Amino acid sequence: YRVQSDVHMLKPGLIGHIYSDDYLNRARDTWEVFVDYTVDVIMLPGLAIYYDFVDVHGLYAALSVGHSITLLKDEKAKTHVPLDLKASVGWADSSYIKNKFSLPKYAESPDRTFEPDQASLLDLTLTAEVPIRFSDRFEVTPAFKYMRMLDSKVRTAYDDADEEVDNFGGSLT
Repeated sequence: YRVQSDVHMLKPGLIGHIYSDDYLNRARDTWEVFVDYTVDVIMLPGLAIYYDFVDVHGLYAALSVGHSITLLKDEKAKTHVPLDLKASVGWADSSYIKNKFSLPKYAESPDRTFEPDQASLLDLTLTAEVPIRFSDRFEVTPAFKYMRMLDSKVRTAYDDADEEVDNFGGSLT
């Protein structure tokens, strides 16, 4: 659901993280609520806030900037396909970081323990999306995302445990 007026865009929601395919049993199912607010002005500044209210009981917030480039525009067919680019920096409270990034829960070796204990500037995320609108009510959005851990303590602990600190992924919404 999205609320939009003039230059203000607000998107509230609920996300369920269900890990039925986690064969190592490292993740627990949880739910979070979020609100994403963007201002449609130069560089599309935005703020997204997520609160996990089931397992983590923690807060994650991200400040972002973005830009949209028109890939295809056909006035006659009323077709408009943009490339939406976005960069965000995420911050998390101590509960979120402790719950999501503690080791050895995720480490293969028990001597590589790590339990973060403070809030932190956590990550940098770069996103590219191509929303393709087929009608007023139907849109398909392929997206690619690169994420890099910024917190030096988390990066070091994960590097030591041979876990990923940089990730690249894709999605289809």
